[in-house]
Amino acid sequence: MLRPPLSRILTRRYNVSIHFRCHASTKACHTDIVSFLTHATSTKLSPKSTYYVGTLYEYTVLRALRTLNISLHRTGGTDDRGVDLRGRWLLPNHTHDSDGIPVNVQCKAEKRPMGPRYLRELEGATTSEEGETLVLLATLSRFTEGARRVVMGSERAMGVVVVGGYDVGGDVRQFIWNAAAGRLVGNELGVKRVFDLGEEGERDDDVASRVVLTWNGSVIKTKKSIPGAI
Repeated sequence: MLRPPLSRILTRRYNVSIHFRCHASTKACHTDIVSFLTHATSTKLSPKSTYYVGTLYEYTVLRALRTLNISLHRTGGTDDRGVDLRGRWLLPNHTHDSDGIPVNVQCKAEKRPMGPRYLRELEGATTSEEGETLVLLATLSRFTEGARRVVMGSERAMGVVVVGGYDVGGDVRQFIWNAAAGRLVGNELGVKRVFDLGEEGERDDDVASRVVLTWNGSVIKTKKSIPGAI
């Protein structure tokens, strides 16, 4: 009599997902924030380690950009050519994931202001990408004027997105892109900053703002699902 594999028995009885031979740095062990935190706890991964901090921020950026209808997956590994997340951006004039704009994202979970060096490196590392690919640098902190000049002066479609850390909600706080990127996304797309109101309907200046996107002046709603997305 053939017996089903142990993983199937455990999954059926206890509704758990089993991964055998799961190394601490194997991306198959986790696919989102929840599964990564579970994995980190089970493997006793130090929250202060570079891998923990970097991976948690990558998943935080992935989740944050999904609210803007940018559907991404984490690349992982050492041969990612400086790209941590890949996917497509589905705008209101798109109907399927394959219609969306290709997007590559590099994530930097550094608290110091982001200078131009990382942007120059990212620009050079992505020269082999298709010309119609949007390259984004996601940063935990604000970016300097020098960084902004590199983005705006580049002939490649580039942008910078500021995403808060997981511990503070992981919202998109700022989003800029250059003229080359503007030609990809179209003039209809805009950025709007919103603030959470206090109990009496007044803005609290201590509350960080977050970003929403607009299309011809109307706020773009987050899609519950993106047809064709991974």
